[in-house]
Amino acid sequence: MRTRITSIVTSIMLTFLLGILSLPAVAQHGEHGDNILIGKKGEVTFNSAVRAGAVSLSAGRYQVQHVVEGLDHFIVFNKIVSGSAYHTGVSGKDAARVKCRTEPLTEKAKYDEIRLGVNSAGEKTVEEILIKGENVKHLF
Repeated sequence: MRTRITSIVTSIMLTFLLGILSLPAVAQHGEHGDNILIGKKGEVTFNSAVRAGAVSLSAGRYQVQHVVEGLDHFIVFNKIVSGSAYHTGVSGKDAARVKCRTEPLTEKAKYDEIRLGVNSAGEKTVEEILIKGENVKHLF
């Protein structure tokens, strides 16, 4: 009987801990003092080369993720590679790690979105990214 109670209590504790660990990361800092949901991953596709900050990205599909280091915010671009119709993945190396600033949204982003612009050299540039589930937009 005692072993059964111990097993039940252990199961409850593990379930609780897994629930806590699976919550999205929340950062709190000075830019707007709000809780910023981070750690979500999105996906964007470029039909031609674009410039993200000082980095040029070739055409293709990329996984994007918002990361925070200290007080700095970055978007990490990882190229999505296709091995076959059933196997895709991201390259092991960051294609780009671009510093950005954030602005709060009134509600969580419902979709992954990207807004492009054109710089003075006529190159397409990444101006803004929204990642589904996050409550900020990322500006470059």
